[in-house]
Amino acid sequence: MPEVSNNAAIFIAQSWQAQKRAEYYERDLRYCNSIVCLIFACFYLEETLNVIKEQDGNKKNHLDFLDNIKNPGLFQKMCWFYNSYISEIPVEKYKQFVGKDFHKIMRLLNDEFENFDKLYNFRNNLSHGKINNNIAKNFGLVLELRQSAKDIVENLLSKANLQHIRNVKYKTAVNKLVREYQDGT
Repeated sequence: MPEVSNNAAIFIAQSWQAQKRAEYYERDLRYCNSIVCLIFACFYLEETLNVIKEQDGNKKNHLDFLDNIKNPGLFQKMCWFYNSYISEIPVEKYKQFVGKDFHKIMRLLNDEFENFDKLYNFRNNLSHGKINNNIAKNFGLVLELRQSAKDIVENLLSKANLQHIRNVKYKTAVNKLVREYQDGT
């Protein structure tokens, strides 16, 4: 299926390839491939948010909302999306949206985007050098969460009315990367 960018196409393909390797192997290799499968599904989700942000006609809204957040992460980007495309009463700033109750906002996001909390925590922990073994060792749960990431992407694109921007196929993305490598760019 075409995706929203070269990166998104490569990320979800890497996730699928790791899933297939995990299905084939047992124990140690399944564990490693499960981690790769899920982290690339999380990267796919975040890249889709990046593209939606770039496609948004009101870039000032994004910049204002995430004011003073130098490198917004997956949670902040998802808060921006919710505030911009779902919230009945949008606010101007991230700090107004989140307030002092991170868990309340996480529940709100999770109600709209099933398993977002698990995907976010898995990705966030791994980025800080911690593997969530309760997930990584449960291949059935890894597959469920990978599918959740794909479903969330569908939901995001639908709510933003951007399904039409999915036009990058995996082979096209890989060929572009190979050409850039060969050209030295």
